[in-house]
Amino acid sequence: MSDDAQLQALFALSNKIFLNLMWTVVNLSAIQLIVMFIQIASSFQSSNGASLWKATNTPINWMILFMVLSNVGIIIAFYEYWINSDFVVEVTTYTLVTIFSSLLQTLMMQMSWNRGKPVIEVIWPSSVKYVRVALIAYPLLQIFQNVLYLASYFVDPSTNATPEWIAGNVFFYSSSGVLIIFDAFGLICYFLYLKGLINDRQTPDIGRLKIICRYGIASIILTFCWLILLGVIDTIDWDLGNLFEQQVIITLNTIYYSLPTLYIFLQLCMKWALHNERGRSVSQRHNTIEHAKKAMTKMTSMAAGSVARASASGIGTS
Repeated sequence: MSDDAQLQALFALSNKIFLNLMWTVVNLSAIQLIVMFIQIASSFQSSNGASLWKATNTPINWMILFMVLSNVGIIIAFYEYWINSDFVVEVTTYTLVTIFSSLLQTLMMQMSWNRGKPVIEVIWPSSVKYVRVALIAYPLLQIFQNVLYLASYFVDPSTNATPEWIAGNVFFYSSSGVLIIFDAFGLICYFLYLKGLINDRQTPDIGRLKIICRYGIASIILTFCWLILLGVIDTIDWDLGNLFEQQVIITLNTIYYSLPTLYIFLQLCMKWALHNERGRSVSQRHNTIEHAKKAMTKMTSMAAGSVARASASGIGTS
């Protein structure tokens, strides 16, 4: 079989691979939404009179919802971009991929901050103001990066060597650097907290923070893998006429577009674990209060008995 025939066969196979990947992500995203609504219903049932809207309207729920929707938007737009050769369709779908990707990455960063803030405040409280600067700078760098990449696509869609693309890479590396430093800082804080529980008795042993640290470490490692793949895919000028490079780009894209779904499942698992931990804490407090009540009742009964005996003793000797 000639190289051209092999490339055509590989391209046809890649269409099937990405179609199956698209439907897999869509179906798993539907499952994620179902799991999230079950969690909301569980929180509502244990909220002691709080409204359903209050149980639903939380920053974490909204972030997970928009992460799921962004992930679905990314994979659908990417599939349409891959299978189409019409310039207008390519530009439109490429734009949608970049917008949804930037939104997802920003939400991932906000999620990391929202969950990790209590740990960071324990380990290094003075760093909070610097973290807030990163949270503002990151989406701005993403906007500049995507505008330049899109401009490069209009100038010459066949190459990644235009001045616009090179300038876009500068913003890409800058935004990626901000995210890497942000996540690396969070990772260090998580490890320091868990290490402190082992080596330092002054570190507060809080079940909620231990859950955040463990899931936070897994989430950050996954984010690093995602960023590495993104850098390899976006910054290399791939020769799609080369059979080997075509195979590599198909493999990398398949892994890259699968990882956000796994990341979202991790956040749902963390949410469920924190909900269970909250239930255990409430149950422990309730048991402690009941135990205290029983102890006080017993002490009161014993005191009353002592008084009665003392009174009887006094009457008997008088």
